Amino acid sequence: MLTVIQVAVMLLSIVSAESTSSPSQLIRPSLLNKNGLRLQLPSKPNKNNLTPKIIGGTNAHNDDTKYQVSIRLRAAERIFGSGHICGGSLISYTTVLTAAHCLFYFNDDNKEGVLRSSSEFSVVMGTMDRFIRTATTLSYTITSFKYHEQFNTEDMRNDIALMFLNGQVPPNFPTVQPISPATYAVQPGSICQINGWGTDAFQGAASNILLTANVTLFSPKDCRRRYGDMLLSGMMCAGDWSGSHDACQGDSVKGESRIVGGSVATLQTAPYQASIRVRASDIPFGQGHICGGSLINDRTVLTAAHCFYYETNNGYSMWSAYSLSVVLGTVNRFQRTTYTFESFIKYYVVNKQFSIKTLKNDIATIILSTPVPTNNPYIQPIPLATFAFGDNTTCLITGFGSTLYNGSPSAQLMAANISLISQYSCGTVYQLYPGMICAGLSNGSRDACQGDSGGPLACNNVLYGVVSWGYKCAVAGYPGVYTSVPYFLKWIKTNSSNQLVKNVLLMVAPALVALSSLLYK
Repeated sequence: MLTVIQVAVMLLSIVSAESTSSPSQLIRPSLLNKNGLRLQLPSKPNKNNLTPKIIGGTNAHNDDTKYQVSIRLRAAERIFGSGHICGGSLISYTTVLTAAHCLFYFNDDNKEGVLRSSSEFSVVMGTMDRFIRTATTLSYTITSFKYHEQFNTEDMRNDIALMFLNGQVPPNFPTVQPISPATYAVQPGSICQINGWGTDAFQGAASNILLTANVTLFSPKDCRRRYGDMLLSGMMCAGDWSGSHDACQGDSVKGESRIVGGSVATLQTAPYQASIRVRASDIPFGQGHICGGSLINDRTVLTAAHCFYYETNNGYSMWSAYSLSVVLGTVNRFQRTTYTFESFIKYYVVNKQFSIKTLKNDIATIILSTPVPTNNPYIQPIPLATFAFGDNTTCLITGFGSTLYNGSPSAQLMAANISLISQYSCGTVYQLYPGMICAGLSNGSRDACQGDSGGPLACNNVLYGVVSWGYKCAVAGYPGVYTSVPYFLKWIKTNSSNQLVKNVLLMVAPALVALSSLLYK
């Protein structure tokens, strides 16, 4: 079976990465794009997000992938494996071949991309699980790199680069061996192999395990029929006519949407933490996570109203209750344990005054189909704050969201301590509406991020806020914005399961009394 180096067979593009630039004007929610929200909104594929990926693959074996490397950002490698952004192929004992765009980061302010320095990267090889280091895992830093002098970040032409390791891979190393570059064109119809730790669904989470799949080389004519003038010299196509096998984000470059500056949480850290998921996307388990939430009684989860909206060609639509589920009692969103609890959603209630444009009244309750067992030690409701706390109060945020702006969702539940910020200070950078509060650190080192929307801001062991929005993530001077629990306390109580049951009883009680009097006359 022929093997094709991944970077030569994909049409590659870029998904925005982290940025430290700041806006020069007062930030209003209406000025934010969907990434200002702290959730992952599905977006329509287009020319700018034709990102490389592995879909429809199976777990790889080392014997077939000894040349596969994981290219990582050292600053993001807080947990071994979390810094993965791209794949690559070892082509000599000192050289890795990859995509040129892996050397750049992109954002709204730098659409042409900003070149990273070689010191920002590391290369890991000889591992199947990117989070596990074994005796046969090798790690190197990069002394230098070279990308094609005619690489164009706009149309991805000449998307190829070399990375030079700070050491030499030992010859005859059992789990790592170079692969020879092809010296001639392979015929259309040939079966080739693609590998990677990328997502197994568009905008899904990066895979922990190295995946592999067989794909077929397409003829230039067939490929051009689908991509038109986007297909340039030096590009070729491979895949499956049914679309069931392909590469995805993270096989060349990371592109998904956790708590920034946090640490890994335990089951005891936040037993009230919920993961809200799209059922159709939750295969494998954990893949469908879109938002966080907080358990406030045995049948009610408090979250953000905007979690129920998704982007369409004509604006936004709302998820049906049937399409969503809630998971509690796990600190790894991909793992079920004996303490994990799952429930469908009976219905949800979005604040009637919520505005998707301004994010006013960004609060909602979820009524679970199944009550949470009261004897589960790792799932417990959190009490609601009933009054405002003072500025600089230390609070805890938790979530499965990104650990950097436009980064990957975290497999592990993350936690971080931040401080409440005065309305005056926050109002100098944001346009705030009633019911909005701010929290963070002045240096921007800790913050909630995409995928954390709807999650808890807990202060003094009570629920004080709901993750709502903010300018990017963890930017100095721009704290996170939260929905205030004390401000909406009456609304929350009215729309939680316990109160709704009481309301129904109050409504039917007069009728029952009247019926009783008729029966016993």
